[in-house]
Amino acid sequence: MFLYVVWMNNISPNLSLYKSCYETYEIVMARIKRSSHFRNLSRLGPPLIYMILKTHSISITTESMLELFEMDRFEFLSLMQGAFQYYPEYHGRNKTDLIKRKIERVKNHFSLPETFNHLCTNLFKGYYPLLQYTKEDPDFL
Repeated sequence: MFLYVVWMNNISPNLSLYKSCYETYEIVMARIKRSSHFRNLSRLGPPLIYMILKTHSISITTESMLELFEMDRFEFLSLMQGAFQYYPEYHGRNKTDLIKRKIERVKNHFSLPETFNHLCTNLFKGYYPLLQYTKEDPDFL
C-alpha cells in the first residue's frame, strides 16, 4: 500500500522511508487493541501512510489520497481522527525541513544569490512559531 502511494504521487523511492513506514506501522499495531476496527489494514493504512509522509516532510494532499483509495472526504477524515490516538507524532511534526527545501527551490528557480538563503533562514527562525500551524501548500514550486 505504501509503495503504491509513493509510486502514484511521483515521490522518489527511499529505502529509509519505507523502513520507517513499516516500523511505525508495527508500533501502531502494537498500540491497537484486538477488538478495534483499526486492526484492519484497509482502514488504518491510508490515514497512517498520509501521516507518516507528512511527518517526513513529504508534500502530499488529502485529495490525492482520496483519489487513490476511492474514499470520500468524511470517511478519510474520520479515519484520521481515529488514527491520531495511535500516532501522536503527527501532531508534533517539525515542518522546518519542508520549508527549508521550498526556500532552496525558490532560490534555484529564480537563480538568487546565497544571501537569499541566509535572509530567509533568519526570517524563518523569527516567524516559525507563528507559521508552524499554517496549511502546507504542496503545489508551491
